[in-house]
Amino acid sequence: LIRDYFNNFAFNSSDLNYWEGRQLILESSHDEVYADGDRGALIAMYPRTWTHTFEGYSHLATILAHQETVEIIKDFLKGSAPARL
Repeated sequence: LIRDYFNNFAFNSSDLNYWEGRQLILESSHDEVYADGDRGALIAMYPRTWTHTFEGYSHLATILAHQETVEIIKDFLKGSAPARL
């Protein structure tokens, strides 16, 4: 499934042109999979997104900080997450 996903799908800046809902990006400050420029490009691609950066974590931040992840998602769904706009 993972190989199929990466071989057959890619995000682009027009993906969410007509999406009026909110968006959330969870990133980590020490991500060894995605470079800072890649993370910045993703945020730039979706400028209305709400972004949370897990400080001091690697790519596995959402697993290693699972309780914090749950709280962030709950806050986002309630509309009380801080936005990076």
